[in-house]
Amino acid sequence: MTNILPTLSATGTAPKIITKIDNYRIYVRVGSVRKTEPKPRGGLDFQNNEYGSSWWINKNLDGYNGVRFSEGFGGGMDVSNAIMFVHFSANAWNRIQISTKDDDGFVVHLITDTGFSDVRHYRIGGFDTKVGKEVGRHIISIDPTYTGHSDTGNFDPTVVKQMAFTNDTTGANDFAWFFASSLVRVYKTKEGATGFYGNNPSFKNYADEALTVGWGLVELSPKTYQLIAPFKIGDAIHSNSIDFTDDGSTIIAPRSNKDDGDYRLQWNDNSIPFYLDLQVNDKVNLNGTVFDWGVKSYFDFNSSVGAEVNLTNVVFKGMGEIEFGSDVSGSVTISSEKTTINGADLTGTINNDVYLTTETDLHDLVINGDLHIDTGIDSDLIFTNVKVVGKVFNDSNKKLNISLKNSDVTTDEAGTGNGEVNLLNPMYITFKNLPADNALYVIKEDGTKYLYDDTQTGDYTITIPKSYENET
Repeated sequence: MTNILPTLSATGTAPKIITKIDNYRIYVRVGSVRKTEPKPRGGLDFQNNEYGSSWWINKNLDGYNGVRFSEGFGGGMDVSNAIMFVHFSANAWNRIQISTKDDDGFVVHLITDTGFSDVRHYRIGGFDTKVGKEVGRHIISIDPTYTGHSDTGNFDPTVVKQMAFTNDTTGANDFAWFFASSLVRVYKTKEGATGFYGNNPSFKNYADEALTVGWGLVELSPKTYQLIAPFKIGDAIHSNSIDFTDDGSTIIAPRSNKDDGDYRLQWNDNSIPFYLDLQVNDKVNLNGTVFDWGVKSYFDFNSSVGAEVNLTNVVFKGMGEIEFGSDVSGSVTISSEKTTINGADLTGTINNDVYLTTETDLHDLVINGDLHIDTGIDSDLIFTNVKVVGKVFNDSNKKLNISLKNSDVTTDEAGTGNGEVNLLNPMYITFKNLPADNALYVIKEDGTKYLYDDTQTGDYTITIPKSYENET
């Protein structure tokens, strides 16, 4: 097992790149190889060096044209909760000889026995897809839970012992050149995700440094980046702080199982989670950032640790569930499968169902879906300039009172009891120019005090609940 990752950290106050991954150079071949040598022809310079090797492949892998690798896996590699990246190229002048993707033009195999009996097969491409047409290194990303595969025998993703490349050639030629540098395992968990921390990092910094090994984040055009691995901002797990600002970048997660570009192959719908991993006093400022997800991944902005996360006109679309914690505030447009608000102060538009899990007053928010509230306690909430196009539901067996101010909200669970929704339209009274060192009393007609406050000066607005509005 040889780790060939360069050290991805810059000097001074530049960002530090998190490389919590396993990166193996697979350098022992099993099976016959016609030639193992540099091949600087056909438009792509294949060299044998510390970054990999090239092979001229015979039909030697149980009837496939291929080569099998076993070194580096030990007694078995657990890939059940990870994304696998295989760095791979095929020489240009042989590409016209391979078959189509459906005819096994290029296939990657994960093997859980020492032979070739318990195998999961991933069709990667052929001459009819980009991976078979264009010169250059391709990164084949494999999610072992992805459903678009076929199995032989009893494949077990917790004990992968070998990997193989194969191709099906056409005509009389039964060989092709391959180049592979490494097999990378990136975990889907917050701790295992890649990302950055430090002072003034940027997606551009990360993409430039990650390019040296070809995983993580890829720059497609200025300020547009494609994410190809589970990612996080911050590194509180290892007590590393972050102060991060982004202005107007677009971050794209690839669509599921596309053949029209690199980094888009063999994805499962939950492959690309995104995390905030923050600690107290960390700062994240996103201004006009767009997160455009093509897979229904979990999106974790559920930070409530005393950090500061400011969102200004940030767009989230295409992901699965997205959660926001109390550290998060600002203006958003969200189009996901589900949005959970755990104390965040969000304004803007949410185009899906919303779940409110803490006592949080909402304001200046349009919800184009239903609003489910489950705080677990009797709650009194205030909605100001809120519109819920769907219905409001009380998902807990507790009392729920919602005072509405310039808001459009309806429910099918109206009532004042446990599990019901009590929508109130209170009276608002504003007192102007309250002097200092004076007390404010609001007294009901029967002489009982409703409110007493000796701390307010200047202009002050109080809310009189609906139950008092005819006797105040």
